[in-house]
Amino acid sequence: MLSISQEIKYRVSYALIELKLNLWWRGPVIREGRTFSGVDAVIDKDLASAKLAEEVGVDIFLIATDVKRVAINYGKPDQKFLSSMTVNEADWFLAEGHFPSGSMGPKIEAAMQFVKKSRKRAVIAFINDIEAAVEGKAGTEIILGSSPI
Repeated sequence: MLSISQEIKYRVSYALIELKLNLWWRGPVIREGRTFSGVDAVIDKDLASAKLAEEVGVDIFLIATDVKRVAINYGKPDQKFLSSMTVNEADWFLAEGHFPSGSMGPKIEAAMQFVKKSRKRAVIAFINDIEAAVEGKAGTEIILGSSPI
């Protein structure tokens, strides 16, 4: 019998593998008259995962990454790791340039999209901390709510 975290890893992994295989095998297509043709495209894995999580109806959208928590002022003397932030705060931090598009930006955008549409929580956490992140003890949680920022 699988533990809860193993079951989560298995289901998420299976769904993502299936999605990747479908995109690789068939690829994105466009309609050309009465037929369809394959086209080259870049698929954002974080946004695709958020959409998949929304469609499947998960209770928690978790993005596993190689850092313990999301940070603002990353790599600067005043760097600060965040245990949680609201969608409004995340949006403000994005606009201020804290989450570049080549690193944490797409993960934050995907988490925000999921939270806004599902009204459930998202977590960005270190891959080895998945179980603790699901329990609310690790990673950065993105939630609905207002903030003074």
